[in-house]
Amino acid sequence: MATVRWIGAAPAITQLDTFTPSAVDVSDTFTITCNGKDVVFTATAGTVANVTAGLVALLSSTTSPPPPEFQEVTWTDNVTTLSCVAKTAGKPYTFTSSSVGGGLARAATRANSGPNDVSIGANWSTGTVPASDDIVIDSSAISMLYSLAQQAVTPTSVTVGPNYSGQIGLPAISGSGYAEYREQYLRYAPTTVTYAGKGNRARISTEGATCALTVNDTGSSADPGLPCLLLKGTVLTLRVNKGTVGVAAQPTETATLVAATVSYIVNQDRDASLLMGSGCATLPSLTMAGGDVTAYNTISASLLQGGTLNQITGAQTACVNERGTLVYRSITTMASYKSGQGTLDLSQDGRARTITVCELGKGSSLLDPLRSATFTNKVKLVHCAIGDIDLDLGSDISLVPTAN
Repeated sequence: MATVRWIGAAPAITQLDTFTPSAVDVSDTFTITCNGKDVVFTATAGTVANVTAGLVALLSSTTSPPPPEFQEVTWTDNVTTLSCVAKTAGKPYTFTSSSVGGGLARAATRANSGPNDVSIGANWSTGTVPASDDIVIDSSAISMLYSLAQQAVTPTSVTVGPNYSGQIGLPAISGSGYAEYREQYLRYAPTTVTYAGKGNRARISTEGATCALTVNDTGSSADPGLPCLLLKGTVLTLRVNKGTVGVAAQPTETATLVAATVSYIVNQDRDASLLMGSGCATLPSLTMAGGDVTAYNTISASLLQGGTLNQITGAQTACVNERGTLVYRSITTMASYKSGQGTLDLSQDGRARTITVCELGKGSSLLDPLRSATFTNKVKLVHCAIGDIDLDLGSDISLVPTAN
């Protein structure tokens, strides 16, 4: 086992593919595909030259341009073949070919290479790609963008240090405006991950590994509406001390957290932010000492010692709120809510919902001015009187005391 550092030193080389038509008859069709999109030429003469010229005309047209994926390369008619070469050295592409009635064979003539490709040995300090090693990504501004599907690699640890300012992964929409078809997440299966990078985009998947991931800082996000660091994984324990983090934050994504802790380093309210999307499985345990959490998934047990938990959908099965704020916008039944000096805010969504057990201690707040909640077992004041809590149930209400 060794420590392998990301250096991004490989020279940029343009990818070159060649396509060779064969057995051409009139009305045969020849198709080049990228990202589920086709460019199709129907032969008007029984010659290879007819196909190469026809396809290149379609692929290079300025009056009826092909989809943007096809415009990222330069197409050339070589009479017996057609070829495409990347316009940006070091940026890979994937085209496939097919035909009906004839043949259209694709050959990888020159492979892509460059400083942003994770699979190139020259981009690592040892000259070879990592295996069961400690991966360190620091002291660099060189982004990790391509050949990210490294899920067969099982490093002992991955550390992204505070001196790393490059990007890790790709956005869902490419700079050319199409849905990105290349892998978006850096996929490893490590035991531990520590993240403190300052780049404005990071996407990491820990795959099926049992992984403990700690976030000590992130940069500001380049993607509006999304946290800077996006995560996926299936046996993931997460601690966020500072920065903006999302788990299964984009549509169709899934992830499983075993436990999550949100804390702070300097500013209790603003240091840390965690977004759990609807594709995040039920979270068994959430502990908050500060920060802000937004949940679209169910949380089985939550302990709030500070910070704000925004429950948008899903449910709180058992919440103990010592000194934090639970903003409950979900209409799913909350089984148990017990507060020391915490706040339960039901004011932001007036739809009906049910809270089975609700117990409030001295210094608690219950805000339900629209009276949206039905308290199955009524609200119980524990070791305190009504004057010891902040109660907002709107106007024109009747209070009916009952014996315990």
